[in-house]
Amino acid sequence: MSETLSVVTRGAQGRGRSLVRPAAAHQPIAMIHLRDLIDRATPLLLGIPPEITTKRPAPGKWSPKEILGHLIDSASNNHRRFVEAQLREDLTFTGYDQNGWVGAQPYQQSPWAELVALWRSFNLHLGRLMESVPESTRTLPRARHNLAEIGWDVSPDQPATLDFVMSDYVRHLEHHLRQILGEALDGPAEATRRGAAERAVPMLPADEIRVARDFYAAKLGFRVTFDTSEGGRNGMLGLARGGIALTLDSPMDGHGRNACVSLEVDDADAYYDEWSEEVEVLRPPKNEEWGARTFDLLDPFGNTIFVMGPVKS
Repeated sequence: MSETLSVVTRGAQGRGRSLVRPAAAHQPIAMIHLRDLIDRATPLLLGIPPEITTKRPAPGKWSPKEILGHLIDSASNNHRRFVEAQLREDLTFTGYDQNGWVGAQPYQQSPWAELVALWRSFNLHLGRLMESVPESTRTLPRARHNLAEIGWDVSPDQPATLDFVMSDYVRHLEHHLRQILGEALDGPAEATRRGAAERAVPMLPADEIRVARDFYAAKLGFRVTFDTSEGGRNGMLGLARGGIALTLDSPMDGHGRNACVSLEVDDADAYYDEWSEEVEVLRPPKNEEWGARTFDLLDPFGNTIFVMGPVKS
């Protein structure tokens, strides 16, 4: 499905951040993002010329093989953390010497395809593990943790959740994949969108970012591009799906409510079939006299999402 977006409005990781990040009511956002990264990155990694995989960009910097090796080490260590966090009440983990681990293993001499396969298989397993953890366990605030002591730039005085640890693992993985793949990780459509000189992104008001994530990401299938919220309440949330980009802002002082976003898609019925299984829509698609097939729904904050596609006979 290809999409564009038009907007009509009516009416008027830092220290001290909260680590309690409630997850979606259905599938963990971290797991969805992880599987998306695996699917997009695997063919791109396998397409890198062999002579590039061992090249270090500067003295003291890792080659692509060593970066991928580090991601395998990260998967190994976080696998243990994800399991242990289900078996006890705290989030106190053992750290590891990242450079030492890479240096102690023959990643530079390993076949590239085997490293990619190991990285992919390990992370597919982690995705299944994330999905299997009960939401009540993932989102349980843990007052006792040592995340600041083992590398996280976080406050030791605020509670943390396993969901935060999982999400941070995926952000770390994406960061290092971009060191290897750059903008190729986004694909042609996303890279074009990022490189456009001008574009419009609607900013919609929200009451709580955690509710916005659940509605747009878990239920409507949008990808979270950034989240500046503290504890899932106040802040900004970036979302993308194909050629559509949205920003939710909570609180949105000085902005009126009752905003309307028009999504121009290639098949309104396909979106209706997908979304009506997850959320309540106001009406089924219908052909308009002015030449479009439309339906609409409301997000949890009263913003109208108006979907338009070609007329169907």
